[in-house]
Amino acid sequence: MKTVAIVGMAASSRMYANDEPPDTEVWGLMSSYEFLDRFQTEGPVEATRWFEIHDEDIGEWAPPETRAQSPDHEKWIKNCPIPIYLKDDRDDIPNGIKYPLAQIERRFGRRYLTSTIAYMLALAIFEEFDRIKLFGVNFSSTMEYANLERSCTEFYLGCAWGLGIELVLPADCPLLTGPLYGVEDQKRVLSISEARLAGLRRTAEGLKNKINESVGAYNEAKSWMESIEDEGIAKKGHERLSVLGIRVNSLTAELNGVIGAMRNTQHFAVSLGGKSSEAEQDSIRHQELTNPVRLV
Repeated sequence: MKTVAIVGMAASSRMYANDEPPDTEVWGLMSSYEFLDRFQTEGPVEATRWFEIHDEDIGEWAPPETRAQSPDHEKWIKNCPIPIYLKDDRDDIPNGIKYPLAQIERRFGRRYLTSTIAYMLALAIFEEFDRIKLFGVNFSSTMEYANLERSCTEFYLGCAWGLGIELVLPADCPLLTGPLYGVEDQKRVLSISEARLAGLRRTAEGLKNKINESVGAYNEAKSWMESIEDEGIAKKGHERLSVLGIRVNSLTAELNGVIGAMRNTQHFAVSLGGKSSEAEQDSIRHQELTNPVRLV
């Protein structure tokens, strides 16, 4: 049976891909080569493909002066030892393959691809795999929801199911799940909403702490640089400041996304009979940081 395992970054199930037999294709993205066993052994990499659909100026594939994470990622892409799907043809990436976007659009009759996972699923269906497995793919974070990534992924899962392709998802995967409208106990749904709101509050607090830590590191590094005269050291210091500044801005955007999710979840909970005091609303409102970064 022609099988592909599509691997995301969610820690809850991504490692299951390492249990797949050699005849299963394993498709990765971002920096999942750091935990996939097929990249930790000597010799050629077995039936595997990679996907880097991002532009070079966003995400993890970015120039050093603007990149917040994975400074070696661009180097890895350009030396990728297996076929790697890109938005465009690239002479400097020997194993690069231009993603067949036009063919995919004709096959599905719509231009609807809101995440790399969606690109991967669409190609797997297009190539008529018999079985598709998903590991490390949850789409449970606020930013992913904001970008409509989960709904697009579930669209392609539905296409695969309708075509008779066998789908294998981990037991704890939240995709293709949800309360049964009109049947599920309303109190149970309310309980889930309140639990989600509590989790979002904890996430918001954690992000605020990370922002404060990063701002402190930025200000400390800048203060230290004022006494540096060596140009080489100063250049490295400026690169560090740039990385820290980008990290703060990224964390701030994520925090504000969480705040928006808190508002939506609270509104939904109230519509189910939950309570919402003015104090609770003020608590959510005051957590939003429109300009929290004070980089001296």
